[in-house]
Amino acid sequence: MLNKHSEPIITLGHQCKSPGKLFKPHGIAINEQNTLLYVAEGIGVSRISTFTCEGDFVTCFTDKRMLSSTWGIAVIKDNIYVTDMDEDLLINFQQEGLLCRVTVVGGYGSGDDEFKGPNQLAVSNKGDIYVADVWNNRIKVLDSNLIFLYSIIHALLTFPVDVQLLPNELYVLSCEDSPCVHVFSYKGEMLRSMITQGDGMQVHGASFFCLDSANNIFISDWGCHQVKIFSDRALVQVIGEEGHEKGMFWYPYGATITIDSIIIIVSLNRNYTLQIFDVQI
Repeated sequence: MLNKHSEPIITLGHQCKSPGKLFKPHGIAINEQNTLLYVAEGIGVSRISTFTCEGDFVTCFTDKRMLSSTWGIAVIKDNIYVTDMDEDLLINFQQEGLLCRVTVVGGYGSGDDEFKGPNQLAVSNKGDIYVADVWNNRIKVLDSNLIFLYSIIHALLTFPVDVQLLPNELYVLSCEDSPCVHVFSYKGEMLRSMITQGDGMQVHGASFFCLDSANNIFISDWGCHQVKIFSDRALVQVIGEEGHEKGMFWYPYGATITIDSIIIIVSLNRNYTLQIFDVQI
């Protein structure tokens, strides 16, 4: 039986450009210690805001010299990686004591050092960065110094918007394909595809996804304003419905999961809020 879950334990943020509020939240990440949330806020503020997992505001920062439309975000150790879709950039903010070193790569194009709409990203344990390069129809892989390594390209992969890393496999989410989830080896070999998408199908508009420790797949579905959870390819749980009240979504964009795999955190682009749910499968 399909389980519907709609009551968040924490809701934070308001439609406001002031620090500690939220304005067009897009990507969201959690640190390795499972203590801090990092939210990429888009056009209008283009900043990174940090909250505790209990919803308390910590700090925010931006770099107006380069950030235009902050989108995807990944955090590992002292490094924060951010994509900017308007400027076609990948940016690394690295904390070095009291200083922050900024490294930038990109620009519009299809070359090894270029992007066309970099969306979400993921970082491996050894520091390699995997970027969903949407309009180039590829997953672009760079090392920890933002040096290009290789691209993953396949005829069945179009408009990739997100990538997740498992020990031996890469999961890629496509906003146009059906099935919309593709699984690759790290060498770029297509292994399998799953989860149908389209009118009357399981997913109506894939925009973001994440996996828990049991490989359950959480997909933010723009088309019906919900987060859908799939276990062994079957839809088993739905979070939220269309609306502006607590527990409702309006174009949900991002999600992440804590290390204990029971909390899902959903960033809402159009509702300008972030909601935290206690979800057990």
